[in-house]
Amino acid sequence: MEGVLVTIGMPVYNGELWLRASLDSILNQTLSNFALVICDNASTDATPTIAKEYALKDSRIQYHRNDNNIGVYRNYNLTFSFARSKYFKWASSNDLCRPEFLEKCVDILETEPDAVLAYPKTMVFKSDENDAEAYVYDPEIIDESPYLRFRDTLAKVRLSNMFNGVIVTDVLRKTSLNRVHAGSDVVLLAELALYGKLRQCDEYLFFRRMHPTASSATKDEGEAVDFFSAEDRDVFLTPSWDFYSSCLRVAVSAPLYWFQRLQCIRYVLKRYMWGRKMLMSESLRWLRTFRKL
Repeated sequence: MEGVLVTIGMPVYNGELWLRASLDSILNQTLSNFALVICDNASTDATPTIAKEYALKDSRIQYHRNDNNIGVYRNYNLTFSFARSKYFKWASSNDLCRPEFLEKCVDILETEPDAVLAYPKTMVFKSDENDAEAYVYDPEIIDESPYLRFRDTLAKVRLSNMFNGVIVTDVLRKTSLNRVHAGSDVVLLAELALYGKLRQCDEYLFFRRMHPTASSATKDEGEAVDFFSAEDRDVFLTPSWDFYSSCLRVAVSAPLYWFQRLQCIRYVLKRYMWGRKMLMSESLRWLRTFRKL
């Protein structure tokens, strides 16, 4: 992948339903200098057949298949391990990107050196992209203060659409990447915000599929448990503790002056206080589970 400007990492597991459409949207990008790495998490459907078919047709595609399902979060991180380019982007096997997605985002990063991530506005849909609606809650995190960027990311990100943006590879490599817990994508975005600004392109170029078979955010409890079953821990036992603890680790190790780091730590401790009822509930649930072992 020498000379490639952008590496696109696509983690996939049993994605046969929407995979072709997603691949087509990426291969039709106006910025063609990219490599696409597909990491198949031991799929049991037609995903390998589809991925290999596309890899044979387009030399920019590299297909990797895991021998075993290594879990959602680790498979996301695995795709990044292949990156040798200036920029990196994660791409879901369910979502769609308009042809100008890469070009517009790279233009922002090339012209604004204080930005570490660029992403477009988002349309959300269930099955038919023609029925998509604008998602109006995506923030742009552009304060000059690293602490305020950290705080605003944790406070304002709802659906983490910016997670699908284009990221400066060298900066992403400094982070802890995805941890194995719910909301780890938001923690990673907050960690990136400590290094620079998270810019938004003022065009609707990302189409996110909010269908139960495609998005973990729309799955019911049983579907979600099955979706994350390959992780090495129960990600639903203490999700608030996991999330806040990761935020605290990021704050403590933040590459900042001591007073800015202290501001980040104080903010996370406030979040602990605000969520103390949920944290207490999770603690009691953990104790009951522990006693059964």
